[in-house]
Amino acid sequence: MQDIGNLIKSKREAMHMSQEALSQKTRLSVAVIDDLENNRFNMYDGDEMYVKAYIKKIGEALDLDVQGMTQTYVDLTQEIKRADLEAEIKRKEEEKEKIANRNKVSLNDVKQSVNTFKKPKKKKVYLENHSGKYVQNGLIIGIAIAIIVVLFYGIVYTKKDVDEPSFSANTNTNVQGNVDDNDSNKDTNTSSKKGTKIVRNGVLDFSLTLPDGAKTCSLKIMYGSSTTSSLFVDESPVDDFQNGIVYENGQVVTIKKLNIENATTIRIHNYINRGHKYYINGVLVPLDKEADSFEKTADVVFTITNNVSEKIQTVTNNTNTDDTTNTTVVDDTQTTDQTTQDTGAVQ
Repeated sequence: MQDIGNLIKSKREAMHMSQEALSQKTRLSVAVIDDLENNRFNMYDGDEMYVKAYIKKIGEALDLDVQGMTQTYVDLTQEIKRADLEAEIKRKEEEKEKIANRNKVSLNDVKQSVNTFKKPKKKKVYLENHSGKYVQNGLIIGIAIAIIVVLFYGIVYTKKDVDEPSFSANTNTNVQGNVDDNDSNKDTNTSSKKGTKIVRNGVLDFSLTLPDGAKTCSLKIMYGSSTTSSLFVDESPVDDFQNGIVYENGQVVTIKKLNIENATTIRIHNYINRGHKYYINGVLVPLDKEADSFEKTADVVFTITNNVSEKIQTVTNNTNTDDTTNTTVVDDTQTTDQTTQDTGAVQ
């Protein structure tokens, strides 16, 4: 993999150009140019789209292979994110193992606890009272069972707290519309409710029809596995969504009013696409088994059919208007020619 920073720096110096001169030519700050030349890409976590634009400007200014540099940067960021994700998952597994070991009690410890309740034997002066002995043994067994039950429930509830943590990073807690996991539609490729209709065109490609005149919609994501995630509307990042961070298994993110005015696409980019569920206006997106088992980077794309149709109709109307104008010009030309011929005849 080529070194982007050294490539930019060596090319700039070969052209006898300072960082300040390159800054004036690309309209980028000297600090940004210095960061890229020293491969400090970790300072731009979550701003990958801007870094691609920086690389493009610098590459064009220095006559470099922009496409190759951009692909190298994408591969580098994916590798960094994968390493960070694996480290985070490993850390959580180590924490869970420590808690389980701390609450683990061996059988010898239980026996030792039971023995502390036994009284020392006394010399027998009178005949043994067998009924008293049975009562004593019963108490010991009861205490041992109680200790085992308490320890068992302690381990179970501690493990439950580790496996199912409560997340406070949710953007919102409610979603507009009713959420129904058990969709009663017979067509597994289509989900619809109250003017909102979602049709599956491919594995992760959907057509989205919203109520007439809708300028916003609600979006709810239930993560089924740990992954980094990003949200775009017409390839523009959504301000209400934290792009590029790790969302944990079981975490729920809700956006009550996602602005889709004049937009044609909604795109959700997941590093690992396994077990997630999506709701738009309370309608469950109809995923098939193949989409639910994705364990690689994938994009979930929704094409907003309302806005696409409106844009096509606008283009058609503009075309018709241009045709009408051209027809009028031709008619005026013909009228002028006819008037000229009539004047010549009179002469």
